[in-house]
Amino acid sequence: MSHPHLGPEYYTLSRYDNCNGDYTQLGIFENLAAVAARLQQFHTSCGDELRIECFHLQTQEQCEKDLVDTLYTRNKYKAEREKKDELYAEYEAKRSEEKAIQEDIKLDKRHADLDRLDDEWET
Repeated sequence: MSHPHLGPEYYTLSRYDNCNGDYTQLGIFENLAAVAARLQQFHTSCGDELRIECFHLQTQEQCEKDLVDTLYTRNKYKAEREKKDELYAEYEAKRSEEKAIQEDIKLDKRHADLDRLDDEWET
């Protein structure tokens, strides 16, 4: 449960109220021995619910390092996305140009067919 690279651990102790369903925070402790000492002070009865949770305290240095990593990743993704959008825009422009050329070819064929029909009709 100990992760020294994540910062110091601390423990919370809370009590669940069966009547209204609320948790009441009873304390924040530096170790389990302190939690156990606090538990010995309680008068408990059947059905009482207590919760002990362990948290890792984050240091400013770790948060700043995580921020730098996150910003680097975001900027890298943004640059990749912009490059992708640029390439897609080029592809769409080329595709629309090719589509226009194909339409022109179809129109030229239709005009040629119509001219051929006109020539047949006149003769």
